[in-house]
Amino acid sequence: MARNLRFVSVKNGKSILEGFNFEGFPKHHFRYLNIPVPTYPLWVPFCGLDEWRKECFRKRTCSDTFAVEFVQQGTFIFQQNHITKKVKPGEIFFLHLGADNSIRCKTDFAVKRTVSISGPLLHPLLETLGLNRINTLAPCPPQRIEGWFERIYKFSGET
Repeated sequence: MARNLRFVSVKNGKSILEGFNFEGFPKHHFRYLNIPVPTYPLWVPFCGLDEWRKECFRKRTCSDTFAVEFVQQGTFIFQQNHITKKVKPGEIFFLHLGADNSIRCKTDFAVKRTVSISGPLLHPLLETLGLNRINTLAPCPPQRIEGWFERIYKFSGET
């Protein structure tokens, strides 16, 4: 199995993304967008769906990304701000800017949707809604949330 495990590392300023891929996983089905000109108060740099295997792992140090991650299938172990949570289907976890966090797949296979959000209005919005103080959320009903993620992906245009 060790031959199929590959270490990845990306550095962007103070932010470091590291992890392990396994046999082509995680598979990212993302759409990436360029910075809009003029810069909008909020915008989506990337969004999509990714498939994970149990052997996959990601760790961000001083994250340069804010993202909302919605688990559709399987279970992930998410750690941020010295708190570890098991995140199951229908639940959301937030990757916060500047935070150290990690994610690993707990089940043999898992699927999650991702929406990254950026822009000058992001911090005030998170603060106003209190989302800057939480790591995970279990919304009801999850089908409605899934529909929002799908619409954001459709509106984001071609890959």
